[in-house]
Amino acid sequence: MGMKSAGRVPSAPGIRADRLARPGGDEIERHPSPMNSPMNEHRYNPATGLTSIYVPERGQRPLDEAPPKKPVESPESCPFCPGNEAMLPEILEQTPGPGPAGWTTRVAPNKFPGVRLDAGGETGAHGPYGRAPAHGRHEIIIESPGHDLDLAQMGPAELCAVVDTYHRRYSTIERENPGLTPVLFRNHGPSSGASLGHPHAQLMAVRGRPPGLGARAAAARRHFEENGRCALCDIAAFERRQRRRMIAENGSFLVFVPFAAAGPSEVWLVPKRHEPSFGAIGGPERKDLAAALGDALHRIHRGLDDPDYNFFICSLAETGGEAYLHWWLEIRPRLTILGGYELASCVTVVPSVPEDDAARLRKAGA
Repeated sequence: MGMKSAGRVPSAPGIRADRLARPGGDEIERHPSPMNSPMNEHRYNPATGLTSIYVPERGQRPLDEAPPKKPVESPESCPFCPGNEAMLPEILEQTPGPGPAGWTTRVAPNKFPGVRLDAGGETGAHGPYGRAPAHGRHEIIIESPGHDLDLAQMGPAELCAVVDTYHRRYSTIERENPGLTPVLFRNHGPSSGASLGHPHAQLMAVRGRPPGLGARAAAARRHFEENGRCALCDIAAFERRQRRRMIAENGSFLVFVPFAAAGPSEVWLVPKRHEPSFGAIGGPERKDLAAALGDALHRIHRGLDDPDYNFFICSLAETGGEAYLHWWLEIRPRLTILGGYELASCVTVVPSVPEDDAARLRKAGA
């Protein structure tokens, strides 16, 4: 489907709830809106438990010229290109496709995995510290045989093949390794952590729930216990009603810059249907996700001059029956660098306001 452009609140430490957004109502603004005033503001996100400070004036600071992006590898030396299969550890699966390559997507083990199913080593205390083998699975999803064909330039059929592969591999790991928590993520550009330019995503699954996902789940549970509603359902309803930060929507997904975004031009793709697990979505939702993701990445590519970015799927379910959980996909453009205060406090300082960022991305899709 095509994209259309588009209770009590728990307070974070140091932030009064009456300064935040009410899930069932409008924003409570004690001063002029950031759209009309450069005043600084704290905002809290109940789906993540994170707080950000918005300082629009920082976007006007003089900065050194950004270093040029380093050149990427050539197709001849790229392990993900057709004809270089010997550079891969093995091919776990591939989706047949037209063209000389004969495939659309491929999946391979990561040649330099962060975790392994056969990991060995000591478990237990090491003085005041703890240690355990890095047990898990780490896969690469090669999104196209085309070396330079990024997601932002792909057509509908190619995007659907990519999202179907994401879902199939995610579900495979959930089924085959029930003790592992899969995290699907994509790094685009050198500052995002990408070491190869060929379009690809990764799936890394570890024992238990990683701390970052655990913190999100705890924030969502706290909101549910205090308000009796899913935090992400509240956020989605609020953003859809306000429209100020909406970018687009289709039959299954809302696309917006959240009121309390953790960084400039951060974009969330939120399913309209309440569902804790990405692994539980069906074919029509995957098709709509492909359309929403392609549209959002195209806007970011066009509106922000192809920035480096990361995206990841926040799917927090452990049993699939947690009423307080709701999965989403988050895109984080790498437009700033964390400073000392942010590293110390885990509070990001954002040099723009979400309302302006959303307006810029809406315009980029026109």
